[in-house]
Amino acid sequence: MVKKEIIEQAALKLIVERGLYDAPISLIAKEAQVPVGSVYTYYESKEILVNEIYRNAKRDMSQHVFASVPPDLPIKEEMAIYWVRAVRYGVSNPNAFYFMEQLTNSPHISPLSQEQVRGEFVRVFQVLEKGIETGEIKPLNVDLLHQLVYTNIIGIVKYLLASKMELDPTLEVHLFNCCWDTIKC
Repeated sequence: MVKKEIIEQAALKLIVERGLYDAPISLIAKEAQVPVGSVYTYYESKEILVNEIYRNAKRDMSQHVFASVPPDLPIKEEMAIYWVRAVRYGVSNPNAFYFMEQLTNSPHISPLSQEQVRGEFVRVFQVLEKGIETGEIKPLNVDLLHQLVYTNIIGIVKYLLASKMELDPTLEVHLFNCCWDTIKC
């Protein structure tokens, strides 16, 4: 790993373990085993570092969730693929998951970062809109529908990580169907 990635991984780990305010740059540098000045070589401030980690984590998750999804799937089937992949991502990447969850609505994430991240997940919004148009999904605000799905994913991932329960295909189907029942018409 290059020094920049080492710094980001150290910051990610410490922010998840200690919280944003209890992870100063000096401690991040110590965890990364680099001089404090090296952190400032790559990032002018902690806020810039946090925003970059946030964007990178969301980008990584979106690449995992949306990779190789066949076009023109039925709405429910496409949503199931996204939902299952997002849950699997969270379970497989707990630090990134907890970091994103902790900072999603934080004032420390800039409006620009929020907008860039939203762009990473535009496909979900498009599928939700299409589902509304076809009458398969409740005619609610798309942001609200997305929030219903996303908070469901967060809750499931948190439970699976805390309980160390294995996620098998049968359980995935049952859990997704519970989420689908929340948004379907």
